[in-house]
Amino acid sequence: MTIKTIYIDVVDTTNLLELVSKFVEQNFNILTSNATSKILKRHKIPHSNVTKLTDWISIHHAIQHRLIDIVVVNIPDTMNIINKPKITIEDVYSKIDIPKLELLTTCSLYPNTIVLTHPNQYSSLDNITSTKSLQHVFAVLQQFNSLMSQFLYLH
Repeated sequence: MTIKTIYIDVVDTTNLLELVSKFVEQNFNILTSNATSKILKRHKIPHSNVTKLTDWISIHHAIQHRLIDIVVVNIPDTMNIINKPKITIEDVYSKIDIPKLELLTTCSLYPNTIVLTHPNQYSSLDNITSTKSLQHVFAVLQQFNSLMSQFLYLH
């Protein structure tokens, strides 16, 4: 039996525990970011926390070499960040979660990994293919790039 691996790094924790319980039942190896780890620890859900830079680099390496089967990642709502009155370019860049954008970009380059970018995908997990999930990844990246382009043009 091959043990499958999932990496979770989320801002929106809606339905997270229900999703994770599915993977626990299926004996997935669960890797998490620091923030997600705190939630899972509180609920006594077994997982490994990825905290060091070397661990973070290993996540990208594992995606490239198909060692991670599923990535669950979502980014802060860029629209809410850039639409604040009198926000500066520096403020916007300090609020953008660049590591999560890098993770999405890595996933887009290695399409065998299933990527969940929004909690509304969790319930339809059985129907999500890597191709469908890749469409969501590109949509998230495209929306981010478009919003940032507009913001920078206006500032």
